Amino acid sequence: MHSALTLLGWEAQNVIALRLMRLAAGRIGPTEAALMITKKIAAATEAHAVATTFVLEGGNGHTAAKKIINVYKKRVRANKRRHRQSWPLCAPPA
Repeated sequence: MHSALTLLGWEAQNVIALRLMRLAAGRIGPTEAALMITKKIAAATEAHAVATTFVLEGGNGHTAAKKIINVYKKRVRANKRRHRQSWPLCAPPA
């Protein structure tokens, strides 16, 4: 599980870097700022629901933690794709 958390942290840092590049280029406005907050609340709510449901169904804490990580991993990767597609300079070289 430690490697999953490390990878998630790395991917989150990449999203932050992409966001900072867009901010420096003047491509982030109030809409993006509001979206960031909304998405964070939605991810936390989803992770809480997944973990609660799993534990109430008899699952253990270790597996519940993995399910929470998967929720955030899915969200971080979606943000990474969205930021890369919105600015060609962030796209990987062809």
